[in-house]
Amino acid sequence: MMRKNISTKEIKSFYELQGESGDHQKGMYESGNIFYRWFQNRRRTVVESLIKQCNASTLLDVGCAEGLFIRFLSKDREYSFGVDISKPKLMRAKAYNNNYDSSFILTDASCLPFRDNSFDMVICIDVLRYLINLDKAISELFRVSKKYVIIQSATDPRKIFSSKIIQRDYSKVKKDFMLNPFDGELWFISSRALIRFNRHIDKDFKCSKIIGHFQIFIALAYRAIPFKHNEKILSKFIWIIEKIDNSLSTNRFFYHLGIFTTVLFKRENL
Repeated sequence: MMRKNISTKEIKSFYELQGESGDHQKGMYESGNIFYRWFQNRRRTVVESLIKQCNASTLLDVGCAEGLFIRFLSKDREYSFGVDISKPKLMRAKAYNNNYDSSFILTDASCLPFRDNSFDMVICIDVLRYLINLDKAISELFRVSKKYVIIQSATDPRKIFSSKIIQRDYSKVKKDFMLNPFDGELWFISSRALIRFNRHIDKDFKCSKIIGHFQIFIALAYRAIPFKHNEKILSKFIWIIEKIDNSLSTNRFFYHLGIFTTVLFKRENL
């Protein structure tokens, strides 16, 4: 599947400007909104926990941005690679990770410059919905992985019974002469579609673990904005939210309702 109404040049320009405007990942994981910050770091710690459960000495982060995951995970790896299409983001990633055995390459996710089975672990964290050539990118993730693939993506809980990936059609959005309506997102992905990627791409991999994160937390995050300076009060609710998320996130009857879904794929012959 490939977008017809958004050009590759437009997408690259979008992420170049985003990279030049500041540290995108830092803004997410160090947000002044306590609920939003908790939600983002919850997603991060879930990925880190899955990786630590796997026997993976080499790692590739596809769509690494400023290299936050590599920064947290490189100390336990022989070496790590990060790829991204934004040069400003990669420059920050190199600066942040200069004390670790890691490398960064400017390239597109649909054309990874690595041989088959090059890495024990390949991760792709909230990237797929922003890619033009989605099928090719997914295929590349599995191609270069020797053992594991972790994919995390925003998923639409309103489509829990759908296995489809829906294109976002920007051609129907009216453009203001001062504003381009493109905000980076190209696809709407359901959790059922996400966990079935391996069936269409590489049947040597099986879906090993699924974790959902719930829409109520995003709503709470935005509702908390007026009280963002009163963290002492808001922090009292975090443990309750975390307990609920822990109990529901891996429950087979509830994870499809998540606004974000994390899936671990494992090669069957391991």
